[in-house]
Amino acid sequence: MCPVPENYQGHQNVELNDEHKAKNGHVKCINKSIESGTVGTVQIMQSMKEIATLLSPHGNNTKRNQIGKCVVILFYTRSCPGSVMVGPHYVALAKIFPHMTFAAIDAFKFSSLNTEFGIIGLPTVMLFHQGRPVMRFNDTQSTVNNFISFILKYTDMRSPLVHNAYVTSEDFNGPLPSKVEYDTDYYLYLAWIFIILCATYHFTKSHLYSQIIEMIKRNWRESEAQTEQDLR
Repeated sequence: MCPVPENYQGHQNVELNDEHKAKNGHVKCINKSIESGTVGTVQIMQSMKEIATLLSPHGNNTKRNQIGKCVVILFYTRSCPGSVMVGPHYVALAKIFPHMTFAAIDAFKFSSLNTEFGIIGLPTVMLFHQGRPVMRFNDTQSTVNNFISFILKYTDMRSPLVHNAYVTSEDFNGPLPSKVEYDTDYYLYLAWIFIILCATYHFTKSHLYSQIIEMIKRNWRESEAQTEQDLR
């Protein structure tokens, strides 16, 4: 598991139900309308506007035993080996439940959500009902079959494909990355340049800098004087 960005400040707004509450009943989900033969896929979130739309509730129902919009979200990052390993399994899961919404959010790109939803490590899979976090996937093995068990245990969603679930080579082709990718952090480079420039400026104003410059000038004058004597 990979750590989240350093600006994480703890579980502030997350409202996850614990497993004891989850056993009292499944979350009731609305079946997403799709055309016959449509293959389920994972939506990669590109903006906060898309995320807000994704988590917008359907109607005014707020209780878990009332039917509502269910969304499963994978919090990941391209530079995390664990996220890359989970990716194909999560893509395969979306194909098993085409009537359910599956999305993926880059936890480094949208780091503010880590605090809001209590994300402390990557990858993390969470179930949302009416825009609220309901349950976190806690199994140590993030495989497509364990993901299926998670959906069946905590929602009323069912699929005839659950008994024929497996990861194919096509699932490695996206939309989630199947290879670790390291992005260049240009802001970090700019920050280091700024720090170096500031440190250099303050050093030039220090007493030590003045002493060094004066010593260099003195040695230079002595060297010139010695050279003139040698020429005579």
